[in-house]
Amino acid sequence: MSEPRLTIGIPTHGRAERCATAISSALWQDKPARVIVSDDSDGDDIERLCHQYREHPLVTYTRSNATTLWGNWRNVAKLAVASEATFFSWLQDDDVIGKWFCRRVVGAFDRYPAALTYCTSLISAYNNMLGDRSRGNQGPRLALDHLFGNPVTFDGKLLVPIGYVDAWAMAPAKAFRVGRTFEAMLDALPDHCDLLTEVLDIAYMGCHGRAIADPQFAGYWMFHDANESVMRNKEGKAKEEAPIAWAFLDSLMDDLHDWRQVLNSWIAFMGMSDVLEAYKKVLDERPGLSVYADQINEMFTEVLALRKAKVASDANGVAVIG
Repeated sequence: MSEPRLTIGIPTHGRAERCATAISSALWQDKPARVIVSDDSDGDDIERLCHQYREHPLVTYTRSNATTLWGNWRNVAKLAVASEATFFSWLQDDDVIGKWFCRRVVGAFDRYPAALTYCTSLISAYNNMLGDRSRGNQGPRLALDHLFGNPVTFDGKLLVPIGYVDAWAMAPAKAFRVGRTFEAMLDALPDHCDLLTEVLDIAYMGCHGRAIADPQFAGYWMFHDANESVMRNKEGKAKEEAPIAWAFLDSLMDDLHDWRQVLNSWIAFMGMSDVLEAYKKVLDERPGLSVYADQINEMFTEVLALRKAKVASDANGVAVIG
């Protein structure tokens, strides 16, 4: 058997029962992947859980002294780099991936050797393991090959301006090509930005290379009491973390001199008015926080105004026949 090329990192903090399911899903892949568990828990429940895998050739357990969520995510990713992983993906300790995930990731990166980032979607699920397609992260808002199921590639720079308004790939629905850019990203991302870190990693990687969008969903975002509580507190934390995240996005935008062209191309091809209105609402809530975000908001405002004017003109027009 050839060496696994994808390493799945599971950063965990004291949820042994759910972590056990996450590990199982990482090991039931139809194309084997390596698994690294990085544990920053106060207790030893996760360590006891992982003791059963001490002889497993694909599983590594390690203690982490991280004090932030991103610190633990960074720790497990750096362990993957040190073990010479070819590709890397995070799997949160309460989520589950489908058995096809490793095969889809490796196949997509082989299909597009210039791509650095892989993006797809998640379906929300409950403890009965039944998913609800109406809920979850919808993935990249791009035209995808749903008929034949093939991944497509797109300009990764689009992920930077989109980062101000949306998350196009939440873990575990993303993966990365390991290399210098990936290593630089791990060192560049700011701490204390837990809710918005998931837009920053793909933005950084997208800034440096092409990205992949896969129509196949990655797995389940498991819905339970603990993360329901997090969601209730999300608005307050997002307000605290937005200045940190947007300052980081601003630093990326400084080097994207063609970002308007990239964003306008997406708007022209795929920017539905309802999506733009939702994105504009996000930007309306934080005026003045970022010069670039304000400029993006102006673009959305202009496009929506032109579309409304066209609709009004069409409605008032009189068709003359003959």
